[in-house]
Amino acid sequence: MAFEFTRKASVAKNLRRLGGERIESAQASLSQWQEPEAIHAVRKEIKKLRALLRLFRAQMSAAAYDRMTKTLRQAAMHLATMRDAEVKVRAMEDLMSHVDRQLEAPTYSDILESLREERERTGRQFERRASPRALAHSLRQLSRASEKIRIRTRGWRAVRPGVQRTYREGQRGLKRVLREPTSENFHRWRQRVKELWHQMQLLRPSCPKPMGAAARQLEILGERLGEDHDLALLSASLGGKRRRRESPEPMEALRGVIDARQQELRRRAVALGRRVYGEKPVRFSRRLGRYWKAWRHYRKASPVRPR
Repeated sequence: MAFEFTRKASVAKNLRRLGGERIESAQASLSQWQEPEAIHAVRKEIKKLRALLRLFRAQMSAAAYDRMTKTLRQAAMHLATMRDAEVKVRAMEDLMSHVDRQLEAPTYSDILESLREERERTGRQFERRASPRALAHSLRQLSRASEKIRIRTRGWRAVRPGVQRTYREGQRGLKRVLREPTSENFHRWRQRVKELWHQMQLLRPSCPKPMGAAARQLEILGERLGEDHDLALLSASLGGKRRRRESPEPMEALRGVIDARQQELRRRAVALGRRVYGEKPVRFSRRLGRYWKAWRHYRKASPVRPR
């Protein structure tokens, strides 16, 4: 099913159902981890689970929340090296396709080939270290825990604090990158943006048009910040011993191209972020609350019977 709330089920039932579905989807993708997109798919489900838990953090017991988020972190750590190896290859391929006239030197093809070799080595290490089995174990733990989730309140009162907090944290992330535009700060902002995006997906049925539009803006913002983060990983990898032996001129040119692309992505992300985070958090959550209450209390009119 889609990653969204259903109107007739209680918030608690929605939470348990959505958690179970995401875990099942992650388990299905993990069973095909050798496929290029499988690891990415598992990570996406983990991020949705994290956004779901953070939405209800204030309504869960601290012990249950901490236990599940710790397991999620462990699961994500198993995937980190595989994800980074794949991202660097994709970032280099995308960069060469965007600015191919500037990247014609054979050095760049050599770098791409070495990144692909690194990806293959990482995949072998992932299997050799029994990471798929460890990750499967983490997912089984999450599955058992998700069935026992209980929350303290019902309806919009259960949802509002999490949505408001996520929006506020995204605003703070934007302010932080405006003060200190470091790769680390942009990455942290991206995490908050992605969480709000997933939460808007959950709430989309409450008012499909405006919520769908908001989710789309957040998706675009997350994509820009994601590409920036991928380029930061690629740039950091260029300092390896293998690449220091290359002629400095093309390497400097490559770093210049990466930096220019990052600056463009960051300018566009900040411009969009100002629009997305233009409301006060309280007003934002109140508006969403009005959508929610109208949706949850909606009753389809009974047909008028002819006399």
